[in-house]
Parts: sequence; structure tokens; C-alpha cells
Amino acid sequence: MQRLTWSKLMTAANVVLLYAPSLPIRSSLAIAFAARHGALYFTKWYPAQCRIKYGAPAGALPQSR
Repeated sequence: MQRLTWSKLMTAANVVLLYAPSLPIRSSLAIAFAARHGALYFTKWYPAQCRIKYGAPAGALPQSR
């Protein structure tokens, strides 16, 4: 799901709700809610993943305690 960004998923949910008004509003809200929380999870996960994969940059200051 790398190429499908969270904003595109939320936009698609809103478009589906506009063009298919017979669908319950909860379905669109559920997709938007899931996309938002997925983006929050990714924002926390990605920097840690980069540190694991690439290590600390050269000349980086040590972590303070």
C-alpha cells in the first residue's frame, strides 16, 4: 500500500459517499477514521524504521538521558 497515500484513501471515501448517497455515512467515516489512524501509526513507525535500517547519521549528537 505504498503508492496509495492516506489522503487519496480519504478522498475516495468522500467521493463514494457523494456519488452513492444510499450508502450509510458510517462507512465513509470508518474509512476516513482508519486512514487517519493509519497515517498516525506510520508517522510514529517510519522514523524508528529508518534508524534501524540506516543507523544514526555520522556526527550525530548522542542521545541525552
